[in-house]
Amino acid sequence: MQGSIGVPLEYTWATKPAASSVRANHVIFVTDIGNGSYFISDGTYWKKVHPVKLYTTGSTTTAVTNTTAETQVASFTLPGGVMGLNGILRLCPMFSQTNSANGKTLRIKLGAATVITQAFGGAGSASAYGILTIRNLNSQSSQKSTQGGILGVGTTSSAIGTSAADTSADITVSLTVQMGALAETVTLEHLFVEVL
Repeated sequence: MQGSIGVPLEYTWATKPAASSVRANHVIFVTDIGNGSYFISDGTYWKKVHPVKLYTTGSTTTAVTNTTAETQVASFTLPGGVMGLNGILRLCPMFSQTNSANGKTLRIKLGAATVITQAFGGAGSASAYGILTIRNLNSQSSQKSTQGGILGVGTTSSAIGTSAADTSADITVSLTVQMGALAETVTLEHLFVEVL
């Protein structure tokens, strides 16, 4: 029974009590984050007990064809405070694209600010998969993010990205693609997002 010893109370993210209003180590179950997620109070903030699946495109694909304009392929709301002070937002996009030497660019935005810019594609490349991260740095308004490499994996000459988006409030996360030439297609085949 909910609220019994050992069974945490259930809330939505919007109706949960302030972490400071409950004792430290108090656990709650939040029904509308991921498939339902456990959070624990440290007396000031709610912290994730486990990684949280935040968003997935499922079987829906989004194709961008015959344009060089930056085009949004996915968008979702990151609930305010769910990343916490040191949380990591991990995005795993999978693309198929025209196999050509023409460049393709992925951008990930927190609100209006571009926090990750990633080149992909090129001759001999018909698909791409990435593991990209944005990490809060002991603050809900200071982040570092992956840049360069092969969609976030590997070494690069690019510096680590920095940003100052306010993740304590709801913020829109969007992915855009831009192609370097017409008569090409990039398709977002799948996107999986989790908060660590």
